[in-house]
Amino acid sequence: MSQREKDYSLFKRYCEGDDSALTTLVEENRRPLFAYIYNMCGNYSLAEEVFQETWFKVVKKREYYFNKKGSFKGWVSRIARNTFIDMSRKKKALLILDDDSEDSYVFEPEAHEQMPDEAAISNETIKIVQTALQTLPEKQREVFVMRMEKGLTFKEIADIQETSVNTVLARMNYATNKLKEKLEKENLR
Repeated sequence: MSQREKDYSLFKRYCEGDDSALTTLVEENRRPLFAYIYNMCGNYSLAEEVFQETWFKVVKKREYYFNKKGSFKGWVSRIARNTFIDMSRKKKALLILDDDSEDSYVFEPEAHEQMPDEAAISNETIKIVQTALQTLPEKQREVFVMRMEKGLTFKEIADIQETSVNTVLARMNYATNKLKEKLEKENLR
């Protein structure tokens, strides 16, 4: 069973009254969805708020999923994106990465033993990548994060952003080139 079929099956079970199926869906999507949201806004507490509101909307709009074609992850990502945009408009504030933040959740490697000097280098690299991501224009950052962190196809990203696949490809190319340029300046490439 593919991940897409598994997500569909779990969500269908939830809609039929199995609350544990939703718990499973949330847990399986927590890391990539939170990473996507965090990379959009660069603020941990706002990302938590958007994450929670996204799942609230998933529950509230559950009947719409079965009327759409596409992956569950793509649908939830679109809800998260729209939730973030709505919340940003309401707050009418610029969202910037807090340099003093201890948020290293997004690009943290999978858990494994590291020597202290390796961990320090890794954490510094994470901060540099996060900072570089925040300098990208919103649309390019969003495409990069959806592709690299969430593993969405360019077609799914195009659907979420309501644009063409060619536009998404151009945004990804732009984002990748800008990130390479910034990381080369930091001698990370």
